[in-house]
Amino acid sequence: MHSRKRKAGGEFSHRFSPLLTFQQFLRRGRYDDYLKSLIVWDPGAGSEIIRKARIFDQHNRETQSDTRLQWRFATGAAQHTLLTGLDWRRGKEKLDTWLGSAPSIDWRRPVYAVAVDAPPYQFGRDTAMRQTGLYAQDQIALGPWRFIAGLRRDHASSRSDGDARQKDSKLTWRAGALYQAASGLRP
Repeated sequence: MHSRKRKAGGEFSHRFSPLLTFQQFLRRGRYDDYLKSLIVWDPGAGSEIIRKARIFDQHNRETQSDTRLQWRFATGAAQHTLLTGLDWRRGKEKLDTWLGSAPSIDWRRPVYAVAVDAPPYQFGRDTAMRQTGLYAQDQIALGPWRFIAGLRRDHASSRSDGDARQKDSKLTWRAGALYQAASGLRP
């Protein structure tokens, strides 16, 4: 197996005031995997194991960005940290596979280092993926209590080699509460 992963990214932040901050995170990645293997195809009869030769050649490219504004403000005794943002991902995957016969092996008397012919090309697939999310989250500090409430709307789509584009969207939420004891313990 040959695997190579490369990533690069950066972060930009600008504080407009003690109450308002802009943040931008950007990351690009490239992932390449090449795998040659023998797999068990059929246990066979007796001690013979029928195998197949398989090759995967996969290349992925991905770009991710998260852009957000953070506001700090108070409403009475409650201290708020409000995050609003947009994040998105774009990715492409290219996958080629080969599959073919390989010499069977006797698990009682295995013979290793047997020549295996290169398997024939089976199929290839190119896939493009997109995801975009809008979010808002309020973190509230009120005495020893901490509360969080958030909403997120995601849209995702993917398409592989002329197949119909698949699209999905979802609105999700979360809420929580935490008590911080004077000792620092947060049960």
